[in-house]
Amino acid sequence: MPPASKVVTGTKKRIWHEIIRRLALECVTVMLTARDEKIGSNTVSLLVSDVVPIACRAEHLYDKEHKLAYLLTIPSHIRFWGIDSGIRHSVGGADYGSVRIGAFMGRKIIKSIASGSLPNSSSSANTPEQVNELEEDGNELREAEASLDYLCNLAPHRYEAVYEKKLPESILGETFLETYLDHKRSYAVKAPARHPIYENFRVKAFKALLTAVSSNDQFSALGELVYQCQYSYSACGLGSDGTDGLVKLVQEMQHCKVSKSENGTLFGAKITGGGSGGSVCILGRNCLTSSEQILEIQKMYKAATGFKPFVFEGSSPGAGEFVYLKIRRRFPPTEA
Repeated sequence: MPPASKVVTGTKKRIWHEIIRRLALECVTVMLTARDEKIGSNTVSLLVSDVVPIACRAEHLYDKEHKLAYLLTIPSHIRFWGIDSGIRHSVGGADYGSVRIGAFMGRKIIKSIASGSLPNSSSSANTPEQVNELEEDGNELREAEASLDYLCNLAPHRYEAVYEKKLPESILGETFLETYLDHKRSYAVKAPARHPIYENFRVKAFKALLTAVSSNDQFSALGELVYQCQYSYSACGLGSDGTDGLVKLVQEMQHCKVSKSENGTLFGAKITGGGSGGSVCILGRNCLTSSEQILEIQKMYKAATGFKPFVFEGSSPGAGEFVYLKIRRRFPPTEA
């Protein structure tokens, strides 16, 4: 049986050192992530100086030769900011659970509709010669949708053309499945099912637009995609007053006279989604006025809520580019 493994993302606080030490004592392989090797090495030095005999080695999350498949270059005229709303929420909460269930229901209904539209060969009056190539292609498409693994693999145009009107806005768990869900609760279906379908399309469109020629149209299109992400996420019931308030402040700033006089400065904002916080990512033009407006939004949010949000600036390759450390106990504990 392979040894257990755990990923630890914190390195600076002493509590994480104790967690790593305890895991190592239990012969657990610890993946210690760090922004750079120096930070990780400093943590390891503290751990090695402890009484725990451990073996460490630095590794990368993936082969650097393939990093171009994962990383995107942000054009110099585009800049991103993040503003922490101060709202804390967990992706393990009941609201996230109900959205996941709703998405599962939506996928199940879509697969059932696709299966029901497949021709029944035993009752079909057509001979193979009478079935044209277009019909065969259509059957292959329906077969693929009948075995749909992920909603994001369903194209938006297919969703709108075939399935959107057939999905219920919500459905009782008792109606959907007698023994699997909370029977007395009604689960949203359409919004959770729709979100991954369109979100996948938006992500691909955003990636393609980043390589377009710099223009106001590029900014407007990128901003529109960001706003669509925000409202799609909120339609699932996963937003918060704090993040919605920040997005509204960005929109007000976007349409103010100063922004219009400079052909636009801020163009879009959305909740960042995962994690236990509620930060908002803002898309804008890389210029001094944009930065000044971000600070103004920070002041306006504090005036409205009493909380001064932290502003994140710049970008980085992300965790995929940083090294992590494997920490293991050298010798198994002595049996009593």
